[in-house]
Amino acid sequence: MIEILLLIIACCLLFGADRTKEGIGCLLKTVAMFIIGLILLQFVLGIISPSSDETEQQDISYTEVTVDELSDEIEHYVDEARDKYLNQYVSITGRFDEINLIGALSEDFFYLSDINDYNDIKNVTCYITADEQYQRLKDFSENETITVKGEITDVDEWGYRLNVISID
Repeated sequence: MIEILLLIIACCLLFGADRTKEGIGCLLKTVAMFIIGLILLQFVLGIISPSSDETEQQDISYTEVTVDELSDEIEHYVDEARDKYLNQYVSITGRFDEINLIGALSEDFFYLSDINDYNDIKNVTCYITADEQYQRLKDFSENETITVKGEITDVDEWGYRLNVISID
């Protein structure tokens, strides 16, 4: 929208410049040509390269892992697990455990726990980041096995924190 407005202004400057006053008319014509050139450059670059959102979605590759594997890694080697998984994109399969709705997006969360160990306190805390994820969670019952994709944002001796991107 802003490009169209700038293009209209540039055309008015270009074609409305008083050619009898060479100094001002020449300056207005130069400014108009500069604005048109910038708009054309932006248009050409926008066609050639995809938007940053498209690039980010295309470039994400997820490491597939289970909650059991993640728990085993932090049980004895918390620092190594942190180095390996912090800020990484993962596809985690685990047992849909407890959901906590605080009432604010990115503060609401649910737990993914080890599929076979109901007593393990190490888990993945999955933070809900989009409204459609609430609807998706309604499809699952507690203790059901689900897969969640997201970015691990923290690792400590109690487990992992994950910002959810999608729920399969």
